[in-house]
Amino acid sequence: MAGSKNHVGRLDFILRILVATALAVEWNRVLPLKELVNPYLFSSRWDVFIHIAGYPFVAILVLSAISGRLLDAKLPILYIFPITFIWIFSTVTFMFGLHYWPFGLALFVFLLIMGGILPIKPAPVRIGFGDNSA
Repeated sequence: MAGSKNHVGRLDFILRILVATALAVEWNRVLPLKELVNPYLFSSRWDVFIHIAGYPFVAILVLSAISGRLLDAKLPILYIFPITFIWIFSTVTFMFGLHYWPFGLALFVFLLIMGGILPIKPAPVRIGFGDNSA
């Protein structure tokens, strides 16, 4: 991890994305996102709050994994936008059971492979106290 807790390695990235995707899909199975269109179907207002609060939690997990992996590979952070779009598209195809779910699954596998292939560029190791005044 090169002395920084913000960096995410290859295996850590893959595991974090898999866990976040499993959480999002399972959250949708328990409380379907399709029902969010009509909040009056819920038995109480707490169900609506719990339903809406779950997806941002999962998104924070995904964004932290993606940004940490980009920091570890020393790539520009602007790559977070297309990577996040790929993750959202692939997850939505799982959740809604759309007829093009194989395409979403292929994009998800592509995301995992590309995150695992990105090189690890550790920060240089500094020996001593770091005083360069001499």
